[in-house]
Amino acid sequence: MGAKATRILVVEDDPMMREFVCEALQLEGLDVDPVDDGLKASRLLLTQNYDLLVTDVHLPGLSGVELFDLVRRSCPSTAAILLTGQPDLEEAVATVREGARNYLAKPVTASKLLDCVRDALRKREREEEPPEDTTVQLTRSGGHRVVRTLGVGSIGIVLLVEKDGVFSAMKILRRFPDQTVSPQAVLRFIQEGEIISSLDHEGIVKVYEYGLRPADNLPFILMEYVEGVPLSKVIAEEELSESEKIPIIYELALALEAVHKHGVLHRDVKPSNVLVQADRHVKLTDFGIARLDWSRLTVHGDVLGSPAYMAPESFDAGHEVDRRADLFSLGVVSYELLTGQVPFSGKTLLSVAHVVRKRRPVAPSVVSPELSPKLDDILGRMLQKSPKHRYASAGLVAEDLQRIAQPSADDAPLHAQQHPKRFPRVWA
Repeated sequence: MGAKATRILVVEDDPMMREFVCEALQLEGLDVDPVDDGLKASRLLLTQNYDLLVTDVHLPGLSGVELFDLVRRSCPSTAAILLTGQPDLEEAVATVREGARNYLAKPVTASKLLDCVRDALRKREREEEPPEDTTVQLTRSGGHRVVRTLGVGSIGIVLLVEKDGVFSAMKILRRFPDQTVSPQAVLRFIQEGEIISSLDHEGIVKVYEYGLRPADNLPFILMEYVEGVPLSKVIAEEELSESEKIPIIYELALALEAVHKHGVLHRDVKPSNVLVQADRHVKLTDFGIARLDWSRLTVHGDVLGSPAYMAPESFDAGHEVDRRADLFSLGVVSYELLTGQVPFSGKTLLSVAHVVRKRRPVAPSVVSPELSPKLDDILGRMLQKSPKHRYASAGLVAEDLQRIAQPSADDAPLHAQQHPKRFPRVWA
């Protein structure tokens, strides 16, 4: 562990405890900077590179939790361990969930402390390593330093990179040993960069640059780094109320409206492609199978997307899909966010396709009786089997959601409630 210059910042206002921690780490050959104040520590974290932060929770200046939050947002390559003489279970769970390596109660033995430090540094090193089936080199490329791997998909790898103190996300096409990269895959990947770079909306991840890497001719997309968690994780945790969920759906609808106004179809709207930030604002990401209205790169008949979130017409060979397919997907995501379960499921692609095309799901207010019946109307309009019976635009979805979130006596009826006899029955 001490073979390379590993730098650790120790923040502890108790002199005896600070000396104890520093001595234990220095005996391991680690480079340690001791600090007794949270504010001093924050300045060091923002101006120097540390592999690990070991901090007491209760500090003058800034608390250890605030320091951890600073690390999480501004120094994501720095691991963190929190120490406290007054353990708080909820705080411990929250900090570990958000990325802290450990939350230790004092007094702590030198052996226990060192085990946690070794584990934190090992995990940090593993996160910096790319999957073995790629040719991504963790060296400076184009002036960017690769910090760690953020995610791996079937098509691309997303890396956290840094240049001049600014962190970004770099997506690179995967290359497997003994396999050539098809021109179709390269074109589709470059098209993703082209599509997102044309979009400028606060609810969409921004693209700074895209093209082919000079070193290996692999396509790359350099994007803003969004500190957040996938919506799928938020759904699994089941911690949000209805009033907290509606704004998420509203912001997604606005993001889709911006996408569609630029002539783009996303075609893979699902919880894992939505990032929820700490302030609960959301960003739509992963346009890997998006399509420009005028593009013919994707041939008719391709089944692309995530089956449980796809519109019925997406399964039909030769059927042209439009923006209303994205609205159906938004309806599925909204249903899952509000109820905790998807409206359509099956064990195979064929069974999912059959359920999506033919079966009526249970109304959201039946699954979760606390939900407003007006949400049944909105989701029901999005989940109509026929595109012609859905909303005409994501903007109209946003308007209806706003009427629910901010009701007033002067509000017009919901778009979803207009001409109800015209719409086929949606719910079972």
